[in-house]
Order: sequence, then C-alpha cells, then structure tokens
Amino acid sequence: MSAEKRTAFVTGASQGIGAAIALALARDGFDVAVSSTHPEKLAPVVSGIEAAGTRAVRVALDVRSQESIDKAMAQMALDYRARNICRAVTRTQALFN
Repeated sequence: MSAEKRTAFVTGASQGIGAAIALALARDGFDVAVSSTHPEKLAPVVSGIEAAGTRAVRVALDVRSQESIDKAMAQMALDYRARNICRAVTRTQALFN
C-alpha cells in the first residue's frame, strides 16, 4: 500500500448497506465522504467514521442530477484533493438515464 491516504465516496450512506459500507471503509483506514437524500441522518455515520480515526465529510448529492454530481465532485476535489473519485460517481449517474 502506498503512503497516500485512500478516500472513498459512499452514496446512500445515512442508513442500511450504505452506512455499513462507509463505516467498514473507515475501519479499513479510508477517509470517507458520505452523501444521502436525507443528509440530516448522516450524523451518526460521520461520528462512526471519525471514531475509527479517519476523516468524514458530508457531501450534498442527488445522483439523478448531473449538476448535483458536478457540484459534489468540485467539493470532493477541494476537501480531499482526490479528483480520481469523479469517474466512479459519474458512471453511477448513467444508471438513472
């Protein structure tokens, strides 16, 4: 593994499988950006990520909207300096077209 910090972006992270994935990634040492259509429900997940000793960022995102995806990617680039994440999330949007 390289010395570079790994970063993950989990959509639907406020509950269920999304929350479990975000927390598992944090336990594995990833910084994790989380998003949800219910951002008010992200607080427990963010707390869990931080308790694992990694960084958490809430990102506003509606994967059905290209404009929302573009804004989320710009935030990710600023918060994490991790532009390579953009490709994976942008591909997800194609599922809704």
